[in-house]
Amino acid sequence: MNNTHNITELKTQIASCIKKGASAPDVINYIYSNNSIASKESMLWDYKSDLEADEANLAKIIKSIVSFYNSHGGYIIYGITELKKDKEFGFIDFDINKINVAQLRSLLSVYSDSIIDITFSTCKINHLGQEFDIGTIHIPQRQFNTPPAKFIRDCKRKSGNENNNKYIFKENDVYFRTLDQNKKAELREEWQFLYSSREIAFTNDPKIQVSIDHNLPEKKIICPDFVGREVILSSLWEWLSDPLEYTKVLAGDGGKGKTSIAYTFCQQFLESPSLGFERVLWISAKSSQFSGMQNDYFDLQDPDFTDYNSFLLTLCDQCALNVEELESTSQQNIKIKLKQSLPIFPSLIIVDNVDSLEQSEQLKIVDACRQFGQGSVRFLITTRNRFSYSDELCIEIGGLERDDYEIFINESVIKYGIKAPNRKQLDSIYNATDGSPLLTQSIIRLCKLGENFDTAVSDWKGEAGEDARNAAVLREISSLSFDAKRVILSIFYFDSCSKSELQQACSLGKTKLNDAIIELQSLFLVNAPKFIANEDRFSLSMTTKLIINDIQSKLASDYNKLKFEIQKLRKGLNTSGKKGNIKRTGLAISQALALMKEGQDDLAISTITTELQRQPNNPDLLLAHARCLLQAQKPDMEKARTILRSAFEQGQEKEMLFELWYNCENSLSSISGQIEVATLAMKKEAFLNSKWAYLLANSLVLRASLRNGIDKIKDLVEASLYLSKAIKDSKNKEKEKQKLESNELHSIIWRHLENDTSVSWLESFDFMIELINHGDKRSFIFKNAHRCIIEAESESKNQRQKTAIEKRKNIFNRAIHELTIMNKNIEPLIFN
Repeated sequence: MNNTHNITELKTQIASCIKKGASAPDVINYIYSNNSIASKESMLWDYKSDLEADEANLAKIIKSIVSFYNSHGGYIIYGITELKKDKEFGFIDFDINKINVAQLRSLLSVYSDSIIDITFSTCKINHLGQEFDIGTIHIPQRQFNTPPAKFIRDCKRKSGNENNNKYIFKENDVYFRTLDQNKKAELREEWQFLYSSREIAFTNDPKIQVSIDHNLPEKKIICPDFVGREVILSSLWEWLSDPLEYTKVLAGDGGKGKTSIAYTFCQQFLESPSLGFERVLWISAKSSQFSGMQNDYFDLQDPDFTDYNSFLLTLCDQCALNVEELESTSQQNIKIKLKQSLPIFPSLIIVDNVDSLEQSEQLKIVDACRQFGQGSVRFLITTRNRFSYSDELCIEIGGLERDDYEIFINESVIKYGIKAPNRKQLDSIYNATDGSPLLTQSIIRLCKLGENFDTAVSDWKGEAGEDARNAAVLREISSLSFDAKRVILSIFYFDSCSKSELQQACSLGKTKLNDAIIELQSLFLVNAPKFIANEDRFSLSMTTKLIINDIQSKLASDYNKLKFEIQKLRKGLNTSGKKGNIKRTGLAISQALALMKEGQDDLAISTITTELQRQPNNPDLLLAHARCLLQAQKPDMEKARTILRSAFEQGQEKEMLFELWYNCENSLSSISGQIEVATLAMKKEAFLNSKWAYLLANSLVLRASLRNGIDKIKDLVEASLYLSKAIKDSKNKEKEKQKLESNELHSIIWRHLENDTSVSWLESFDFMIELINHGDKRSFIFKNAHRCIIEAESESKNQRQKTAIEKRKNIFNRAIHELTIMNKNIEPLIFN
């Protein structure tokens, strides 16, 4: 039976049916054409020959319904059986009365925690003179702001057999549809999909989801490299659907990677924002950060809060509340205002490093987060204290798993240029550090000083993590030269200082001071220089400060005099003042977004435009202005487009700008505008390359639909190029589906080349070679390229044309010889 279905087009048609809730006749009209049934199942439909009404088979149908619902929606189609595995399907007689929709709805309420509104419809089909009954169950797609459906009780494959450990599904399992299978969500990527918008990538609408706001610190400061932790990350994704607990605490010893886990989860969350959240808010009590991977100490920005009261006021600031009015009122009143205001800004809020505060203050913050949490307001807290709460609240963070730890070690020794440990040494390091990334870096620093792993690890065994790290750093400090000891003590007294201040305090010449700084930097004790007001600045980590505080007299005999001189230098320099335009900008934007939520579009836009009079070229304000115009009840696309371009020209590089701009051009039906925006976004290394390459390919296909002849072909081939770039992106999660789209696009290109007489056979060959260079190595492509040469040869009339043909033959042969795996269908095509 010849199957003539275009699967990509069919998926688009069925997706439209799902959205409209179309009944059986409409669905079958697409599935069945030219006496042929579409020869594959997919993420959108499933064929069934019959329905056996026993408990196990009914449970399998319930699992399929829940899987479709959690993913894209879909159809279960009864009356179709598989004739040849994965190749051919046919109609079959079955008793349509076996399908009891009321029974299925009842079972859904028994097994699932969600209400799924299924619809059953029937039709008859005449196939080759025989009439068959067809039944379809329509399953709608879960709404974006609805948590994934989960099972609320176990279902064994064989009822009554207690020794049978195989289940159809278990309590709290969440299933989804992937290709033509139902799969249990376990991996982090699978949870990300479930919490994403689950837009179907192969539909014709190229509109994309706009990124949500965030204020995450720089990745290189928090976690420049990250290994493992998949189980913890998956549990955090699963927590997003918890209807009772809106606060989660990551608790564990120092140096175990709590902040890195929270940061990585935020990055993943931003890739697939969940359940109507509109921003990720990062607030921290941490003032300094040590990066074990880079062996550098970094000053962080001023802490966002230093106690419970400042924590509440920081949240008020982020909710566009008037902090100056509230800070003179009671904490109870502040909490009431926050409880009312936080839902206006649905947020994932990270509260980092609360263990910097007093124990009582920490407990108040955790309790407040639990009181504030609701709906799309969730709090993720990092701390060393477990607070004696239950496992539902706390996730204990230990060291890296053994396999992940080995990867971490291998990456580190390569980076620092030391000899890799053998298996026995690796086991010893792992046991000594309990898998802590930061403590491991201390051992690696000792090896950097010249010790082997055995000697370095022997200093660690039996000691607690913090003591071990301090011992390692103390040893490094003791090995410093006389001048370096004086310099590091001066930095300790200054807390943060410039090179000029150091030179004045230490009474060292420039050469000696530079030598001391280089020595300190080589031992990873001093921050990498920061370029502020044309001068390098230095500071120390909190750990180093604590050690130096205890050994001041050992670092300089005149330490009291040195301390006094530095205090004199700093006397009178501590001043207070306004934070300036940065804070004004943030407050204006927060206030405008709050007004937009209340439907006060004019006031929101006025808030931004008033501040723009003070800062007319501020790229963040321009972006916010465009957002307000686009989110207004009557969006002004033309004006927003102009402002977005201006924001870009003023240096705005947030991906949100390009997403809003692209959607603007899409709404204005400007294909050339879409192409321009996607091309600009492709140049940004920080963006996901596959996303913008795919959108650019989409837009080029749209432009091709309006063109003819060689221009049409060129657009389609260029679209193929960018589609191939998307497929080659290692971060692309849709590459398998896009490969199918690429194959379909190449088939369309060939049909145009074959039928368009304005394009010569040699030109057609050149286009086919481009498709091969884009990665399509199918025999179909090589055979068509071969045919182009044969046709051109039959039409050649002069020596010039024959020479051009010979040149193409050589190109074709070279393309075949470059194949890594020779295809037996391609090898005979080689020209002699």
